Amino acid sequence: MEKDKELEELFLAQKPHFDDGADFMAALTKRLDAVEFIKQHQEATVRRYKMAMAVAFVVGIISGGVAIAFMLSAPADVPLFTFEEQNVVLQWVSEHSRVIFATALALLISLGIVSLINNVQEMLAMQRQKGNKTLRYFPYMLLLLSMLLVGCTTKPESIGDLESAYVTMDDSVRIHYKQWGEGDKAICFVHGFGCDMNTWEKQFEGLRDENLHLVFIDLPGYGESSKPHVEYTLDFFARAVNKVLDETKVDTVVLVGHSLGTPVCRQVLLTGSRPSNLFDIDGVYCFYDGTETQEYVDAIQQFGHAFDGPDCRQVIEGFVASLAGPETPQEITDYAMSVMPQTPQYVASSTMRNLVERRWWPQTQIGASAGSGQEGKTIVVCTQNSGLDPDNRQKMERLYPQLDYTELTTCGHFIHMEQAEMINEKLRKLAVGV
Repeated sequence: MEKDKELEELFLAQKPHFDDGADFMAALTKRLDAVEFIKQHQEATVRRYKMAMAVAFVVGIISGGVAIAFMLSAPADVPLFTFEEQNVVLQWVSEHSRVIFATALALLISLGIVSLINNVQEMLAMQRQKGNKTLRYFPYMLLLLSMLLVGCTTKPESIGDLESAYVTMDDSVRIHYKQWGEGDKAICFVHGFGCDMNTWEKQFEGLRDENLHLVFIDLPGYGESSKPHVEYTLDFFARAVNKVLDETKVDTVVLVGHSLGTPVCRQVLLTGSRPSNLFDIDGVYCFYDGTETQEYVDAIQQFGHAFDGPDCRQVIEGFVASLAGPETPQEITDYAMSVMPQTPQYVASSTMRNLVERRWWPQTQIGASAGSGQEGKTIVVCTQNSGLDPDNRQKMERLYPQLDYTELTTCGHFIHMEQAEMINEKLRKLAVGV
C-alpha cells in the first residue's frame, strides 16, 4: 500500500496544466510515462500473486502429502500421539488423535487458502475481464481439493482403518471396539480364543457397503483391550459385550461368535434382555446334560487345565496346528499362529479353566431374547474337522428351536475366513430378517 501511495503522488505531481504553454507536451509525456509505470507495476503485482499462489499450492500439496503419509504409516490401532500424564481429557485426545490430526491438517490448509484469497482481493478488483474468471475461482477450487484430499484418508478399506473406541467396565477394564455403518440392523462380532477383532476382516470387506451397523469387539484380555489379572469367565466376557452394545446404542442385534465367541454370545443371551439372533461359527460346547460319562468330563477338564503351566505358548502353538483342515490355506494358519500364541499365560489359563466349568453350560434353549419367551433364529455353521459328535445336529436342535444347521467336512476351524462368501451371505439374510 505504501508503494501505491508513492505512485499516486508521482502521478499527481506530473499533472499538466493547460496554461503552461510550451511545457504542456513535456508534462503530458511525463504523465503518460507515469501511467505506463503504474500499469507495469500492476502487472508485476499480478505476476507475484500468481507465483505466490503456485508456490503455496505446491508447498501445501507436499506438506499435506507428507502429513497424510505419516498418518497412514502409523499402525491403525495405535494413537498418533500419547501423553505421559493421563486424565479424561488427554485420554480422549489420544484415542481420537487421528481425527484431530486430520481436522487440524484440513484447517491449516484452509487457513492458508483463505489468506491467499484475502491477498488477491486487490488484484481481482483490478482485473474484472472475462479471461480472469478461472483465476478468480482458483482459490476456492484449491480449498475444495484440500478438503477432498483430507477426506480421502478417512475412507475405511479394512478394520484397521476404523477409529478405535473404548468403554470402561468395573472401574478400570477398558474394552476396545470399533464400529461402522448407521443402519438400524446391527451385527456384533465376537472373536475366539487367542484372537482379536481383525479375525473378521473378510466380514467387514463383504458387509461394509450394506446398510448395516457393524460392531467389532476385542474381548478383555485380548487385542487392544485391558488384560487385568482377574478370572476370565463367560459372564465377565458377556458383560463386556453388553457394555459395548449399550455404548453403541444397539437394540436388536445379530450376535456372531466364533469358537470361544459362541459361548460368550450365548451368555449374553442368557443374561440379557436385548432382542437378538445368534450366528454360531464352529462354536465351543460342553454338554453337561445328564448323559455325559466320567471319561468325557475328565477329558474336558484335562483340556481346560492344559494351559496352566509355563509351556502355555507351546500348548497354544500345538492347538493352532490342529485347527487347520486339509484344504485350509496356509495364510489362515499363519494368521492364527501370529496372534494366538501371544495370549498372556494367565489370560489363557483362566479363560480355558472357566470355559469348561459346568455352571456355564445349562441346557437352556436360546430364543429371540432372554426372558421374552420368543423363539429367535439361530444359524450354526460347523466343521467335522473340529471333532464333532455324530449326533451334533440333534444336540443343536435341542438348544435352538429355530435352527439353520450347516456341517462342513474338510473346512478348518476358521470357517469365516475359508468360506467368507457363504458366511457373509447367511449373515446378510439373518440381519435383514431380524
